[in-house]
Amino acid sequence: MEDQISYSGLQLPSERSRGRKELFLIIFFLVIFACVIILPIVTQWQDRSTLLPVSLHSIREADYSPDRDGSWIPIFNINIIRDILLDLNLPSDDYQNRMATITSVLLSPIPTATGVLTNQGTATAIGTNTPVPNATSTSLPTAITSPNPTLTPASTATKNPPSPSIRLIKSVASYVDNDLSGNISPGDDLRYRFTITNTGNTDLSLVSAVDLTFGIPITCPGSNLSEGASMICTAGALHRVTLAEANAGQVVNTASASGDYGAVRYSDADTLTTAVTQNPSFQIIKSVSLTDDNDSSGTLTQGDGLWYQFDVTNTGNVTLINLDVNDDTYSLPVTCPVTALAPGGSTVCNTTAAHIITAAEIAAGEIVNTATVSGNVGSTIVTASDTLTTPLSIQIIKRLASYDDNDLSGSITFGDGLWYAFDITNLGSVSISSISVTDNTYSIAVTCPGTNLASGASMTCTANSSHVITLAEANSGSITNTASVTGLPPSGPAVDDTDSLTTVVARDAELTISKSAAPLTYASVGTLINYTFTVTNTGNVTVTGPITVSDDKATNETCPAGSLNPGAFLTCTASVITTQGDLDAGSITNTAFASGTGPGGAPVVSLTDSATVNAVQSPSIQISKFAASYADNDSSGTLTLGDDLSYRFNVVNTGNVTLNPVTVTDNTFGISVTCPATVLAPSASTLCVADLPHTISLAESNAGQVTNTATARGDLGGTPYTDSDTITTPVIQNPALEVTKTASPMTYASVGQVINYTYTIRNSGNVT
Repeated sequence: MEDQISYSGLQLPSERSRGRKELFLIIFFLVIFACVIILPIVTQWQDRSTLLPVSLHSIREADYSPDRDGSWIPIFNINIIRDILLDLNLPSDDYQNRMATITSVLLSPIPTATGVLTNQGTATAIGTNTPVPNATSTSLPTAITSPNPTLTPASTATKNPPSPSIRLIKSVASYVDNDLSGNISPGDDLRYRFTITNTGNTDLSLVSAVDLTFGIPITCPGSNLSEGASMICTAGALHRVTLAEANAGQVVNTASASGDYGAVRYSDADTLTTAVTQNPSFQIIKSVSLTDDNDSSGTLTQGDGLWYQFDVTNTGNVTLINLDVNDDTYSLPVTCPVTALAPGGSTVCNTTAAHIITAAEIAAGEIVNTATVSGNVGSTIVTASDTLTTPLSIQIIKRLASYDDNDLSGSITFGDGLWYAFDITNLGSVSISSISVTDNTYSIAVTCPGTNLASGASMTCTANSSHVITLAEANSGSITNTASVTGLPPSGPAVDDTDSLTTVVARDAELTISKSAAPLTYASVGTLINYTFTVTNTGNVTVTGPITVSDDKATNETCPAGSLNPGAFLTCTASVITTQGDLDAGSITNTAFASGTGPGGAPVVSLTDSATVNAVQSPSIQISKFAASYADNDSSGTLTLGDDLSYRFNVVNTGNVTLNPVTVTDNTFGISVTCPATVLAPSASTLCVADLPHTISLAESNAGQVTNTATARGDLGGTPYTDSDTITTPVIQNPALEVTKTASPMTYASVGQVINYTYTIRNSGNVT
């Protein structure tokens, strides 16, 4: 907006007074021109020896506009003067002094006028945030007696020089909870959003955003931002939270946005820190790895030694460091081969000394020992404990004797049968009778070869039937089964022992996709092609929904909700509408894959499948040749020998595919032809012109016509398609003879004188 300072006054009563006013204004502006233009330029010459560019646009003599009362208002553009001073980049004090001088002149009272005028402007240097000093001027003219009315200011305005600025705010728009934990954790996918705002007072062009940390492509709805406007850009891919980020407890990502004003690019960056939920946890399982039968009794007795081992597993979602195992009961020294475990990692630690069985433990009939594992992630300390009870009377050890590989996979999987065995040992010094084994988990009947065991004796009992692995067990990845043994010593209470066995189940989460299309061909633009995707769970565990299909051509893939158990399938759909490019290409081949989530939150992605739909291409071209004009060289008014014929050729693509390139050849005369368009879409045409005219020959005049043939050619994929047209143009024939007779001699004087006559015959027509 321009600052305008206006005065109003009555229309001058006479031509003389008006003339005086105009003379005054001319002198007035000459003074202003000298102060504003010449003086700064001379100063800049002296200071810099170069002339800086000065904005002279819009400087003009005073315009007049009619006021509501019929008077005339002269309008002065103070903004233009301020722009000139700002363009000169004057020092602050110099700028203020010059502006004050100029505005005081502009705003000083003219004869027969009074008024108070104030003008103030603030500018910001382009590309910086440093304000340019204000320029303020106030003029308080003294009132004088005059028949003219008082002059009053029309407006007070502020000049704001260009101050481009851009701001970026980055946020997480959504995330895919791949592990179904309900929070952001390792393996989850983050989708980022970028809000770009034009915070300056100018329009910005070529606005874009860049992900500086992960290099994810960013798509914005436009590339221009007007003053104060905003737009939301989206990430073109997801970022999967890594283990390193989970260990750090956060994902740190930086992006930048930039836009152009003039030839300068302005930018802003934003760093977003997204918290990652850490779920650190350990599991420790303590067992006896070795015994020292120091008295060679074959049983555990006082003075024998027990060596322990500790199976440690990281069951959390972050790496645990500073791993340490402590034997809480006996303070036995323990060594571990590693001190850090990634999620799912495990290690076996061992005591480096044995525990010697005491008399009190023999009396109690068992040895109870507890161990604790500890570690940390950051400042968080994580611990887990396990207590092992070792019987000194009867012992049961449960094991997997064999399994039925029903799916012939070569591993223990869903639907296989597990056969259990139970090794029973009398660890005491007296015999035990009425021995009985019970499968506590599945209630499978167990058969033992006997019911009595002497001191130190053992026997193996077997399950009467197998346990068939259920889908729930396969999805969990393991089966834990507990069994117990009881017996009676010669005196005292019954003795018993319990043992649990965990069997790992191999999980194979797998999806396959089969794609089909209908119809199988297309011949025009706008044909709807429907795709069907059959997604099947060919693995041995449940694939959790949502099941999705991603197609590289379609954008409207749809799948029913739900999960897929092994062997189950669902049908998804999508569609595309053919384009001219699809017709020109000759076919549409698109590829799709299916996705879901396996047990534990791991993504399951199928191999790809493709479908091809062929185009029915009908390339065709048509040419129409015509004589556009002729040069009547003999001024006969008709087309005759020696006249020049100019040809044109109308070429039309009459097929359903684009032809490229398109050319025209003059077969008869070999005249070169120029076409304004060399690529023709279906139904498009171009008017080609012969570069030179054809001059009618005598042979053509004798024939009474000019016959000319031209051929148009258009290529599709390197294969030419042609059409020819022959035009016959009649030539006007004007046959004529002239006879000229002469005699010699021209006189005679006697009888018998011979006079010779000569006849000259000339073809005066235009044909032979």
